[in-house]
Order: sequence, then structure tokens, then C-alpha cells
Amino acid sequence: MRKILFVVFISLLSLVTISCQREGVSDVKVKGLLGDGTNKTPYIVNVFEDGTIIKEISEDFIFSVDGTNSTLNIENNQVKIRGNKVGTETHKVTDKLIKVFYVKVKVNAKGYDVVNDKSYKDSLKILAIGNSFSEDATRYLYDIAKNFGIEEILIVNMYIGGATLEQHVNNIKSNSPYTMQTNSTGEWKNKGSKSIRYALLYTDWDIVTIQQGSPLSGKPDSYQPYMDELITYINETVNNEVQIYWHQTWAYAKTSGHTSFPDYDSNQETMYNAIIEATEKKIINNVEVTNVIPSGTAIQNMRETKVGYKVNSDGHHLNVKGRFTAGLVWFKVLTGYDIDDITYFPEEVDSAFLAIAIEVVNKAVNEPLKVTK
Repeated sequence: MRKILFVVFISLLSLVTISCQREGVSDVKVKGLLGDGTNKTPYIVNVFEDGTIIKEISEDFIFSVDGTNSTLNIENNQVKIRGNKVGTETHKVTDKLIKVFYVKVKVNAKGYDVVNDKSYKDSLKILAIGNSFSEDATRYLYDIAKNFGIEEILIVNMYIGGATLEQHVNNIKSNSPYTMQTNSTGEWKNKGSKSIRYALLYTDWDIVTIQQGSPLSGKPDSYQPYMDELITYINETVNNEVQIYWHQTWAYAKTSGHTSFPDYDSNQETMYNAIIEATEKKIINNVEVTNVIPSGTAIQNMRETKVGYKVNSDGHHLNVKGRFTAGLVWFKVLTGYDIDDITYFPEEVDSAFLAIAIEVVNKAVNEPLKVTK
């Protein structure tokens, strides 16, 4: 009997010892976050109030924790971190002491740079290195930002039709020119032919966005090594520390005659799913990318509403409705502002459409990797 009690005691002592040891150990890897998950150096997350960040984890288990300032939900090898109100707290995530890790979440006020705590209420400067799809997405961005009272606004799009990540890298090496489109007054102007280097040094940028050319947007193997090379060049060239965002573009119209549409079986849903797969594989866990601007998901959400498929001007570009929707996505993701308060909309649409646009954008930002009907 004493021997049995001794064995039980030793077993319990071992469990306590393991428990104490695990207080400082992380058994779970979270991709794309700083820190190592221990209680001394927890994973670090910066998120906006009412914002959501999704990251891939190495273990497949279900867990949910509600904090004062933030909420964590884990399932399907993903952790979804939501900011509830401004403040900082550390969560301990444990599954019966088998898998343990720590996450420190800092929830930032809307309208602030989550990296540098810089306010966007006075100034917002955005440089898009892209093509006609970034041209579409930024068309109404100035007007939206102005509606929220931001004083100094500069939006620049470096335009070459259909430009891909590989082309951007080659253009950097050859110092090739782009059409530099600028908006600092509410009117888009052409500043002529300028290089990416010229644009990066043009001012102290808050944000630089990059994207893949639409034909390759659903082909993850086309992203690298060009994305890393482009990001490295941006960070080495700019005057100041900037945030780099990925612009997730949209699938073509169902009736598109684009020469690359057959690569996706001329099927809009197939193309959208391919874009999401590429985003999951190449973007969401890249530590150099601050966040994803889910224009593609917002447009696909819009196609599920009564507006339907009337968001394109042709087989692949956006019309006023599509451009305004994409602009709202950009503004919400980049600044953290609650777009429910917006009163501006282009003359070509009405308040009824504005309400639908707000709804689909909010859904896309909360669920950037899937269609929400």
C-alpha cells in the first residue's frame, strides 16, 4: 500500500514539475510574429481597436480566450487575434498543460500607426507600387480620408499597366520609369515618368503597398524571390521606417475576355480561391508585411449582394462602385478608422450603396481569406 502511495506521489510531483517547467516553454509556433512564445518573451501582436489579425500556428487544436482588451480564437491551425479596446495584455494559451504559449497583444487606437504609434489624424502619406489595379483601388482614397478630417493627404500610384513583382524588380535594376500619379488636393495629377527610387525618396512615407500583377495573382510560385527583393529595396531606399502592406487584388468578371483568364479555367470563383491560396502561402506569414488589404475579398463579398456583379468597368478593372469599395478597404485597413461613420460617396452612387459597401468591407477586413455572404 505504501509503495502504491509513493508511486502516486511521485507521479503527481512529476506533473507539478512539468507544469512549472512549461510556464517558461512555448510548444506552439506562430508564424509571422516577433517573440518566441515563452512567458519571458511572448509573441508580440499589434492590432487596431476593432481590428483582426490572423496568423498560422503549428498545432491543430481549438481554444478561445476573452481578455479585457483583446480576444484570441484558435482553430484549423490559425489564431485569430481581435482588438476590443485600447490597452495591452498578455494571454497564456494552454491545452491541459500539453501545449503552452504566450501572446502579448497591444491594441492601438484607430487612426494610429501600429508600429510607430504615429497618428494619421494630421497626415497620411501612401505610396502604391502597382499598376491599373492599384490605380482603381486608390481612385477615391483621398476623398475618403478627407471625409474623416485628415489634414495632409498624399496618395501616389506608380503605374505601369499589368506590372508584376518580377517587372518591378527588373525596373529597379534598370531604373526604368513609371507614370507617377499623385493626389494631394483631391485631384489626380500626372507627374510624368519617374523611377521607383525617385518615388521612394519623394517624401517621408507612412505606408508603401505592393501587389502582384493580376494574371499571376493566383500563382504563388510567381511571388518569390521578387517580393522579398522588392521589400528589401524599399526598406533600404526610403528616408524613414515605413510599413509595407500587401494589396490582395480581385478575381476577373465572370464574362472576362482577359487573355489570362483561361489560366483559371475562365472561372471567377476558381481565380478568387487561387488568390486566397497565394495570400495564405506567401503573404500572411511574411514578417516584413504589416498586413493584407483584402480588396479581392471585399469585391467578391459585393458580388454576393443585390449589387451582384456590377462592379467592373470591363472584364477586369473596377467601375465606380468597385473602386469606392476598394478605397474603403484600403482606408479601414491602413488607418484603423471605423468606416461606419463615413458620409462621403461618389456622385455616381447613392447612400443605399454606401450602406452595402460598408457592410461588405467590414466583413472582408474581419474575414480577409474567405467570402462572407
